[in-house]
Amino acid sequence: MNSNKKNEEIKLRVTKQEKEQIRKLSSSSKNMTAYILKKVFAPDSDNHKSITETVETLDLVNTIMLEVEKSTDDLLKQKIKNIIAERI
Repeated sequence: MNSNKKNEEIKLRVTKQEKEQIRKLSSSSKNMTAYILKKVFAPDSDNHKSITETVETLDLVNTIMLEVEKSTDDLLKQKIKNIIAERI
């Protein structure tokens, strides 16, 4: 049995204009589904970029926190911890 068999389905609701735009963009492959999947799973897709950007941001925050923890300024430490806690 082939474990890569496609047996799941996703339905997308789009406007008529969006559908036409996708149809035009996918005209070389003549298959809108294949075009969309190719774009979603492309190594340079926004999904991969956002993961990379998130990791870089978290690394920056971690670096800043390590430096703040070295500080003897307890008020600064508490303010930064509060700022981060508000956003998590």
